[in-house]
Amino acid sequence: CIVYVSGGGEMEFAHRFLDYSLSRMMELHFPNGTSGEGFVVGDLLPCEVHVFTPHGQEISDARDGLFLHHWGFRPSVKESMGLATNHTTSIAFKTLGETIMELRHSGRISILAVDCEDCEWNLYRDILSLDEPIRQVLMQMHGTPFMANELFLHMQEAGYVIFQREAEHSGSGEVYDYSWLNLAPSFFNWKV
Repeated sequence: CIVYVSGGGEMEFAHRFLDYSLSRMMELHFPNGTSGEGFVVGDLLPCEVHVFTPHGQEISDARDGLFLHHWGFRPSVKESMGLATNHTTSIAFKTLGETIMELRHSGRISILAVDCEDCEWNLYRDILSLDEPIRQVLMQMHGTPFMANELFLHMQEAGYVIFQREAEHSGSGEVYDYSWLNLAPSFFNWKV
């Protein structure tokens, strides 16, 4: 199991995702109120978690199985997203395909959580063009451009269903967190 988390801005999305996911996994390992005190979450997780930080941010709660990469994702239809600076060096963005190839994760990604500050409207095509589908995709969506219907239609045609949607309350306009599951084709072949 491999989890990719790519956060924009100040890494709020990545931290929120990690906090929520890790707490849910703790509940799974310690049911019925049994205390997990004294255990290191990273020792319990069955997944590698890869966090992509294009602005050179660090994750303060490092643990086993948590890998930090200092680049962000760019859609393959864009030659460049520019360069992100971490005050010492400039770091280029990479496509999702380049990242998967470089890290040798083809067909192994279970969860992809992305907040790429408006690149989601093009990045979804890269997600859908992978040889093996990602089981769960979480994206922070910014605004509702004209291509929004296209994104939702293509996700559905590829077997993804929305299982969660949450509006963000911020001063930066319309922001929504969407979560999709990739279901087997047999799920869609039922009769009433």
